[in-house]
Amino acid sequence: MKLFKSGGSILETNYVFLGDYVDRVRGNHETRRVSHQYGFYDECQHKYGNSVVWTWFCRVFDVLPIRALIDNQIFCVHGGLSPELPTLDAIMCLQRSVEVPANGALCDLVWSDPDDSDCGCFLILVVLDGYLAAML
Repeated sequence: MKLFKSGGSILETNYVFLGDYVDRVRGNHETRRVSHQYGFYDECQHKYGNSVVWTWFCRVFDVLPIRALIDNQIFCVHGGLSPELPTLDAIMCLQRSVEVPANGALCDLVWSDPDDSDCGCFLILVVLDGYLAAML
């Protein structure tokens, strides 16, 4: 609520949320495995006495957007890019109504954080360059 007080009403201001709704568009915490492992399941059990609410949240998580494209210019995703998705079109066509697997393209989009090591930065720049070239 503090965000809307300082940033403005949703009628006046557009907002993009990029995931981790459980502890903060769908991120790596909006999966059954992670929300169960890191306390959201236990919190639902404690508050509601069963896992029904957690199960319904997981069903909602499955259909949350994985990515956003603002004004056809700004690409937003919780984690990072995937070498398995060479173009923006490939990302936009990705099936999202599934549990995020432990590896693969969908996993990359919610888990791939930038890496300060030489290899990680280099890979990010190479992949990003490919995306930008494909979008132009």
